[in-house]
Amino acid sequence: MKRQIIDTILDSLSALAGQPLLSVTRGEGVFHVGIVTLKFGSGATIDAMCSVRVISNNEIIFTNKDIFHPSTEMEEILTKNETFEWGEFDYNPYGNNFFDEMEMKHFNKEMNFHIVENIKVSRFGDLTIILDNGLTFQFFADGSSYSENWRYSEANSSKPLIVTSRGIIDETP
Repeated sequence: MKRQIIDTILDSLSALAGQPLLSVTRGEGVFHVGIVTLKFGSGATIDAMCSVRVISNNEIIFTNKDIFHPSTEMEEILTKNETFEWGEFDYNPYGNNFFDEMEMKHFNKEMNFHIVENIKVSRFGDLTIILDNGLTFQFFADGSSYSENWRYSEANSSKPLIVTSRGIIDETP
């Protein structure tokens, strides 16, 4: 990706600096793709269709793939059931999976908002969002084509910024 495109992406995302991260949510795992949405104080959102991980102190706290793994409590219950088949695990109900468990632990409503301190974009379209509490979101472009990895949408705009591994997609009709 050319430097000019990276600068365009960073310019668009610069509005997030100093903004609180209000929520981290997930869509249902359609086709086993864990879509993660971050919502900010300005009303802006980032929707990720690519691989996402949250790190702190050089440890992975959770990833979007954790949507498909049971929560700690659910895993204890399921492993005691001798007739349980893992293919039958229902990860969609909120709280059943490890992603939800970690989201509740690190981003619950009772905690103070987490403020965006820094944003970085790599030449591959990877996105890094560093929060003031030491948590870092990393979005990894996991396709080599023009398929969508993540998108940034401002509350007052109908045109999202769509980022691929090769650049920006323009959805203007």
